[in-house]
Amino acid sequence: MHDEFAGNRLPDIPSAGYQTPREKALSDEIMFFIRGCERNRKLLLSIVRDGKRKFRQIGRKAWSHLRVDTEMCDAVWGYLALLSGHDPKGDEGLIRESANRQLTTLEVYDAQSMAQRIHFTNEAFLRKVHSKLKH
Repeated sequence: MHDEFAGNRLPDIPSAGYQTPREKALSDEIMFFIRGCERNRKLLLSIVRDGKRKFRQIGRKAWSHLRVDTEMCDAVWGYLALLSGHDPKGDEGLIRESANRQLTTLEVYDAQSMAQRIHFTNEAFLRKVHSKLKH
């Protein structure tokens, strides 16, 4: 049976292997790191935007206790690049614009809500004053 979608799937997550405790620990840390990047699109896009060289430097420092090599860092960055899609810089811009639109919408809602509260408060205050003047 031919799988017509096989070319559209991501490859397996990079793994250091599971033969030694160190390899298993490194593979587990890489898996958790990639899962975290999948859940945080802004982080994923910024890592890909900054490039393989910067990720290699940071990854080697972060996983130095597990003696990660350059090839593994490059494999992880390559996987993240695949996750980021065809246009990571464009996606990053869209996320930024979306955040700005949401903030603007919230600011407008807050301003309207505040204006309504002030308006109701003033009406209530005026009614109290008016009722006291009558008595």
